[in-house]
Amino acid sequence: MKIEVSQDDIKYGRRRSTGYCPIALATQRTTGEKWIVGSNMMWKQDSPQGDNLYFAPEVELFIRNFDAGEPVAPFSFEV
Repeated sequence: MKIEVSQDDIKYGRRRSTGYCPIALATQRTTGEKWIVGSNMMWKQDSPQGDNLYFAPEVELFIRNFDAGEPVAPFSFEV
């Protein structure tokens, strides 16, 4: 599944928020489902434990930079 993180996702995303960071917002917009985002994986909010999707290193870097208040840009990734 391809997720495209837009400038609006970045603008409206919340730092250090597992449900409202840009990655979560973009994934919710793409799938229509609520997702929870950790530092290296994400899962559907109402999904059983162990049903995780793991991120590539560039997604982890985006999350770290966003949470630290560093500038980030729109990008896309596959999960």
